[in-house]
Parts: sequence; structure tokens; C-alpha cells
Amino acid sequence: MFSLIVSDPFATKGIEYILALTFLAGLTLFWRLLSPTRRSAHTTPSRGAVRGSWHIPADRYYHNGHAWALQVAPGVVRVGLNDFAQQLLGPLSRVVLPRVRSRVRRGQKIWQAHVDGHAFRLPSPVSGRVLRLNPALRGNSGLVNRDPYGSGWLMELNSFDAGPSRGALYGAEQVRQWLSEFQLGLGQSLNPQLGTVLQDGGTLIEGFARALPEENWQAMVQEQLLAEPVQLAVEDPGHDRQT
Repeated sequence: MFSLIVSDPFATKGIEYILALTFLAGLTLFWRLLSPTRRSAHTTPSRGAVRGSWHIPADRYYHNGHAWALQVAPGVVRVGLNDFAQQLLGPLSRVVLPRVRSRVRRGQKIWQAHVDGHAFRLPSPVSGRVLRLNPALRGNSGLVNRDPYGSGWLMELNSFDAGPSRGALYGAEQVRQWLSEFQLGLGQSLNPQLGTVLQDGGTLIEGFARALPEENWQAMVQEQLLAEPVQLAVEDPGHDRQT
């Protein structure tokens, strides 16, 4: 089983983004004024309404790029995206995964997520050798959005790199606390422009960050998911295509 490292980069990232989102709020207002479609604004959600928009199961551990890792057998670790990551990206049109038997390092950007004309390389939460890709994703990348902790998993690795001596993974409670603070800061920073990102009841819409200007959404994906943008014309020969 995984062990928990106490170090917490989520707290630092949360503070940085609460400050940055104050600036983004002004840009969002300007963007909405130029938009031909005006949406009705909602009232600022309470702290209770802000909590719980992202599901973070306690049975697995998390990389600070918001990928999860779950030991499913001795030496076998299944990985995927957490709920925050899939909502930040929005509906995926394609995923490109590393080839079976390829070796990867924790933090190495080894798979691609394609969404709405954009592509990003994202990191692995563990080191190891790729054993199996999720066959259900072929032709059905939307599973990553619909069931990120179940049928939407990405791949399985032969890995013994999940313990505290090899690097940090984080428990669900740490991630939940950071996300709660992040969402509260996001809601406060975007008020009164909440109609662009909030639905009735005060929870964020699916793919909420796409309501931000394009450059700010891309910057948020890169910062929060430790992602690297990819030119869509580039096809990495070290990856298997999954559509």
C-alpha cells in the first residue's frame, strides 16, 4: 500500500491561484462584455456550497499534477485523472497513451489529452513499466470524464515506486482541503461573474475553466496539471493512439 508524505505543494499552489484569479476576474468581465451571449449571474455560494464539487476517493493516492494511483495487485499500480483534472480539461476527444512495455518515470509527461482543438502532455504519478492500457478508451475517450475513478482509468504499470522513500503522493484529505480552498477563492474572485462558471446550487459547471479566456484556461491547465502544450500535428512515435 502507499504511504503518505506530509509535504504539501497544494497549499502553495492554492495561495498562488487565489491571488492570480483576482486578476483573471477582471479579464473574465472584459471577455463577457465582448461576448454576444450574456448569462445570468448567481449569488456568491456559501462555503458549504463551495465544498464537495470534486469527488476525491480516499482509497487511492494523488500526484500534485492531479493524477491518481491505486495499487490493484502486488507491484501493479493503476493510474488515471482525478475529478478536478477532468473538469478542468473538459470533455476529452482523444487520449494518446505510452506503449505497453515502455518505461516511465514519476513526473514524466508520457500521455496526451486532447480537448477542443488543444492537446497537452501530462505526467505519470509513478515510475515503472507500462503493463496494460485501458482498452475501453479506444473510441470512447469520454469515459475519462464520465467515470474517472472507474472505467475511465488510463493504464496500469508494474511499479514499486509508490512508497514514501521514492517520492511524494498525497492523501485524499490533503487534496480535498486544497480543492475546497481553491474553489472558494475561485468563487470569490469571479463574483459577480459567477454565471460563467457556476450552475444552480453554487457548484462549478463541467469544464468550468473553459469559461475563462482561452489563454488563462491554458495557463491554468499547465499550472495545475503540470501539463505541457502539444502541437496537434506532432505524433509521438513512442505512444499508442487511443481515440
